[in-house]
Amino acid sequence: MDYGAGWDDEAHNTYLEIATELGIIGIGIFLGLVSYILIKYKKLEKTYSNNPLQTFITGCKIAYISILINFLFLTAFSDRRFYILMAFAVAMLGREQLSIKGFITHIKELWKKNVPSPNSQ
Repeated sequence: MDYGAGWDDEAHNTYLEIATELGIIGIGIFLGLVSYILIKYKKLEKTYSNNPLQTFITGCKIAYISILINFLFLTAFSDRRFYILMAFAVAMLGREQLSIKGFITHIKELWKKNVPSPNSQ
């Protein structure tokens, strides 16, 4: 008879699961990508201000943030909606394409803002 007291193979937290499976570098890349897309949504809202698309873009941004909050309680790294909303943010800008160079530059800027240099102590 099984009373449900066995071990579970999921962390029930996407961030913890990514950190344990991919390490510090993996979670860093994931969080960098998440912040990169949030910045894209903010830029989209400014680009499409006073446009009927602004409401749709704001709704997509709220959906994206709610998925990020949901990741605190579920292991859902393979959730398709998350990746569709990421692709949408990049595709809507049109003029600015997602590039490895732009992503790396964004990560470097975040790193400079958040990590104190050894000489500043």
